[in-house]
Amino acid sequence: MTTTFQTPSRRRQVRAAQGVGWYRTRDLDEVAVLRATWGDHLKLTTAERDAAIAQLDQQGLAGAEIARRVGCSQRTVARRRAARMAAGGPAPAIVAETAQTAQLIAVLDTTGLSGPQVAALAGVSVSTVYYHRARRAEAGRAAA
Repeated sequence: MTTTFQTPSRRRQVRAAQGVGWYRTRDLDEVAVLRATWGDHLKLTTAERDAAIAQLDQQGLAGAEIARRVGCSQRTVARRRAARMAAGGPAPAIVAETAQTAQLIAVLDTTGLSGPQVAALAGVSVSTVYYHRARRAEAGRAAA
């Protein structure tokens, strides 16, 4: 038994080419993106959803919060982040903040301060200081 696939009707082809109705894929509605970042549950196109995820990602929100606001799954947020990073896009704000914290802790460690003193100056917990110290030591062992 063979399966035949119908070609879309001429009307559907025209609507898709015009970007009308559910076929809107080319235009980006900035208002819809803005409302989605506020948490309004709207029917978004793929491009609008990706733009909303990117904006919230740059604000440093967690994946679960982004998914809740945009109305998609956490897995979708993770996939879009990975695709953006693979394409050379900007890293999420939390990644950049973590890298800055690691650099600050590394600089403060050269002064010979104790863990609690470094934590107080960097504005992080003592466990964060110890975590970054351990990662730096592990990287040093791996490089040697």
